[in-house]
Order: sequence, then structure tokens, then C-alpha cells
Amino acid sequence: MLKIATILIAFILVCLPMFDKSAIAETYIVQSGDNLSKISNKYETSVEKIVNLNKLLSTVIEPGQYLEIPDTYIVSEGDTLYKISNKLGVSIPELLEANPTIENPNWIYPEQIINVPIKNEMIYMGNPSKKRIALTFDDGPEDSIPRKF
Repeated sequence: MLKIATILIAFILVCLPMFDKSAIAETYIVQSGDNLSKISNKYETSVEKIVNLNKLLSTVIEPGQYLEIPDTYIVSEGDTLYKISNKLGVSIPELLEANPTIENPNWIYPEQIINVPIKNEMIYMGNPSKKRIALTFDDGPEDSIPRKF
């Protein structure tokens, strides 16, 4: 009997994340006439987040192209930013930075969609309004590319 109970508990723990619909990841297929600004407005995220998540080296997108949309979280009854930050494993300032539309952190409501911050995000294209410098390093010439002297 103990063995059956242990197996049942293990099964429930493995399957539980499949039933949690509070965090949603989405893929978008670019349509004719789309641009990154339209897509970012539709999903209430920034162009930079879409560009960096998809490792785009340009803002040019083509119809039929698949784009990953940053994860979102749907606020449940009784949620606070503190509870959400603990559940997602991110800090409250990271949540607020990923959700500039939240003017007052104490006023979130059920069914509100919140962007989940991207952890360890490599930046491919940044916000031009922020003053930042990017340093890149090349580890040396590749043997597969012939060099001319």
C-alpha cells in the first residue's frame, strides 16, 4: 500500500506543472504587415525583449517567421507582487522592470497579465534611450576560415 501511495504522489508531482496555467509561453507566426512594434503592443511587452529572446540581429522580420514571445503570468485571486516574485523566482524590482505598465505595485488584479522577466538574458539589441556600452571579445581566428596575409 505504501508503494502505491508513493507512486501516486510522485505521479501527481510530475504532472502538476502541466495543469498550472498561470505561466504561459507562446510562439507567434509573423503575418504579412506585422512589425515588431505591433507584435510587442499585442503581447504587452517590449520590442527589445522579443529581439533578445529570439536572438535577432536585426528588427527586420518576415511573414511565416516564428517568434518566441516572452513568458507571461496571469494574476490569480490573492496574488501580490511578493507572492508572484517568490513563485517565479525573481525579485520585485525585476518584475516591475519587465512590466512598466504597472504604475502602483499594490494595485494588481486577478486575470491581469504580467510579463515574466527573462533570466540571464543575453542582449542582442538594446534600448537606444539607455546609455550602455557593449564589449565583445573574439577568441581568435577560426581554423575553418582561410586567412590571407
